[in-house]
Amino acid sequence: MARKARHLKIYPGGVIIAKLCGTCKTMKRLRDFHKHKDKLGGADNRCKVCNKANHQAWVANNRDEVRTHSRKYRTMKRYLRFDWSTEQERLLMKHGCILTGEKEDIHGDHFIALSTGHGGTYRGNMIPLYSSLNTSKSDINPFEWARNRDDIDPNKWGEVVSMLAARNGLTTNEFRDFVYWCYGNRRSISEVKRDPTPSIELWRRANCIAQIA
Repeated sequence: MARKARHLKIYPGGVIIAKLCGTCKTMKRLRDFHKHKDKLGGADNRCKVCNKANHQAWVANNRDEVRTHSRKYRTMKRYLRFDWSTEQERLLMKHGCILTGEKEDIHGDHFIALSTGHGGTYRGNMIPLYSSLNTSKSDINPFEWARNRDDIDPNKWGEVVSMLAARNGLTTNEFRDFVYWCYGNRRSISEVKRDPTPSIELWRRANCIAQIA
C-alpha cells in the first residue's frame, strides 16, 4: 500500500490519474504511459517519452546492426510486391495508431515483416502503428507478438486482422495461416530476386488453394 501511495496519484473514490515514471522519476498522467495490465496502475513503469529515449539510445549504440537491417529492408522492399503511393501513405497515417489511437510519432508498419522475404508494401500489408509498438513488433510473427502484449485490446486486434484478411481476399483463419506460413518459410534476398511471385500466390500453391474469382 505504501508503494502504491508513493508511485500513484489517486482521486477520492480510487480513481488513478497519474503515475511516477521509474526512469525520469516524474509524476505523469496515465495517458503518458503505455497500458500494461500487470504493472502498477495498469500502466507501464516507464513513460512514453523515456521509452522513446531508450530506443533512440539503443539505435545510437547499435549503428552497425541498424545499417545492416536498413540495407536488407531497402532491398526487400524493392523486390517484394510494391503497390503503394504517397497518398495512400498519407491516408494510412491520418487517423493515428490503429491499435492505440495515438496521433503522433506514427510509423507505417508492414504486418508481415519484409525481412521474412514475404508480404510487401501494399494495402493488404500496411497498418499505422505508434513508434514504440512498431519497434517492439520488429520482425516477430504479429500473432505471436500480440499474444504476448498486455497493452493491446483483443477486440482492436481482431478488427485489424479482419480488415487485412478482407483486403487479401481471405477469411480470418486463412489470413492467419498465410501469415504463419510466411514466417515459417522465410526467403533470402537472393531467393526473392529469383522468384518475385507474390507471397500469397506462393502460399496458395504450397497449400493447393484455388483463388476464388
